[in-house]
Amino acid sequence: MSDDGGLDGSWEIADPSDDEDNFVAGKNLKKTSDESVHGDQPNVKVATLGDPISIEDQLRNALQRGLSPHEAVARIGMLRTTRFELDVDGLARDLIDAEAQRLILGQELTDTPSYVLEEQMDDHAVHEDMNVSERVSERTIDNIRDRIPEEKLARFETAAVNVAKWAQDESVEMADIRDAPDPETVADGMDAPELVKLTRAMKTTGYACIQLGRTDPYYDKWEVFKPYELASHHNIHPNSARDSLQQKPYYWARKTPTSKALWNQVREYSRGHFRAMFICAYEQYLDLLDRYNLLPYRPDLAVDLTGWPWFGKIDNEDTPDNEREQPGAVEGAKPGRNYSHSWQFATVSLVGTPVPMTFAAQSVERRNRRAYHLNQLLNYSEAKFDIGRVFLDKDFYTKKIKDELKERDQDFVITAPRNMGAFEDLIMGTELREDSWNSQPYEIGVGVSDDADHYLFVNSSEKRLKRADTGLEDPKNWEAFYTNIDPKTVDGGGAALAADYRLRWGIETAYRMLKHDFMPKSATPMRNQRVFLFNWAILLNNMWMGANVLAAADERDYAPHEADEPLQVKDDQGNYEYTANEFMTALVDDLHPTDIGELADLSEKSDILANAGGLDLTD
Repeated sequence: MSDDGGLDGSWEIADPSDDEDNFVAGKNLKKTSDESVHGDQPNVKVATLGDPISIEDQLRNALQRGLSPHEAVARIGMLRTTRFELDVDGLARDLIDAEAQRLILGQELTDTPSYVLEEQMDDHAVHEDMNVSERVSERTIDNIRDRIPEEKLARFETAAVNVAKWAQDESVEMADIRDAPDPETVADGMDAPELVKLTRAMKTTGYACIQLGRTDPYYDKWEVFKPYELASHHNIHPNSARDSLQQKPYYWARKTPTSKALWNQVREYSRGHFRAMFICAYEQYLDLLDRYNLLPYRPDLAVDLTGWPWFGKIDNEDTPDNEREQPGAVEGAKPGRNYSHSWQFATVSLVGTPVPMTFAAQSVERRNRRAYHLNQLLNYSEAKFDIGRVFLDKDFYTKKIKDELKERDQDFVITAPRNMGAFEDLIMGTELREDSWNSQPYEIGVGVSDDADHYLFVNSSEKRLKRADTGLEDPKNWEAFYTNIDPKTVDGGGAALAADYRLRWGIETAYRMLKHDFMPKSATPMRNQRVFLFNWAILLNNMWMGANVLAAADERDYAPHEADEPLQVKDDQGNYEYTANEFMTALVDDLHPTDIGELADLSEKSDILANAGGLDLTD
């Protein structure tokens, strides 16, 4: 894992600390006592061009003379007076670098949270003590901290720790001075748990691809995602998440973000732009799999049609999408569901890997456009890698789908209906073969034909046989498949081909988990918002799996590409290191500010988008 929390450290994100070094001690023009905003003051040593004195020595000298920590910081003679502007909370505040640095050094010395320091700065006497021209907000303080180069911030932290230790040893009792840390704590540090580090790496990578329409005047980028993280974890509405966030100590004394803090910045994007952002984000985790030999050279893919329950009204006066030209965004659900209608999404995922990530999704506004959506999903796939076989669920058993796959010369297997005469004939034929499978040339719309270049084959289901009281003579204990692969040419025949197909059933399990562990609740009739939230759930799911990949790599000291065998992500019981619940708990509860950044050009980080060519990203 790279130092910046990303997967490869390659994000090209603008760094506001690229200014000239503002922290060179001993090169400033110091204020004399009669120039000070405080009037006459004690004779405290300060650093000058010819007499450089360390920050620590200046602080000790001031504290020994009875000054408070804030007053001691105000007299540090280390700072240049280059100016910069911060536009915060809608107010432009001109701060000289000296004032900005005094705020941060004072915060370090007194170990004061930003929101408490903001409250203290409401007192005119406090910002006078610190020699800062006016009060500043918590956001301003955090923004200043982000602008300070890490090595300079580390210098402040070290100075504050050393002075705190000195004050304890010398029995210098000062109000506001922080307790000196234990030497072992200083040496070893108070480190975040490994899973928290992994969640930070995952969101730094994925969230950077979610482009915000503007800079929020109050919340950093990491924070605007919080209501959606919490809503996904607890399966509540994002609008309700604010009330829950207010119960966390971090938000006891500050405003909590609402779902609109994010949605207002992305709501004007087209569905095509949503798709592009999330495709870019998903692809970062595909690259992670490739790094640890978990991405086959010619991966098999699963294409599914997944429903998201809709419980709203379905009539001419209340179309679910509020789009009269496309009233079919919500379709009737399959029989036996506890809901009558659902939003439909076509997805494509990896098959035959312990990390079955989904890397593209499309909203299906009408089921008769499934061939179009399949074409687009396969275009995305081909822009990234060579495709092996494609396994499709029974929703794609249509002549249009067969023709689309034939035109692409793509090997495929689709679940076929079991209510046709050819199905029962093939089952009876297995008795003559003395085998668990049988096949016959077959064409959709034509039936059994010796001239067909596609095949219908049947295979007995071990799972159903174990559960049923009946045996092989019962058609319910058999499966039917439609394919352009002659099962007789496959090593192991139709039984082996059916076994490979069953690997895609892990995707169905993954989608049940996605809806349980990563999907926020929503009653919105807006299709755009549904598209965003569905893709958001996939992103969290991929982040969880990506975190487990890195956990396995760290645990086993695994070096990428140094072994032919792929990384062992799961244990002997088939479990990841961290459960989805553990990952989401760590993600939601981590309120440490994280620099997410943003990609100006998504195609710079995405092979799929860079090779988009004929991909439709406009709708």
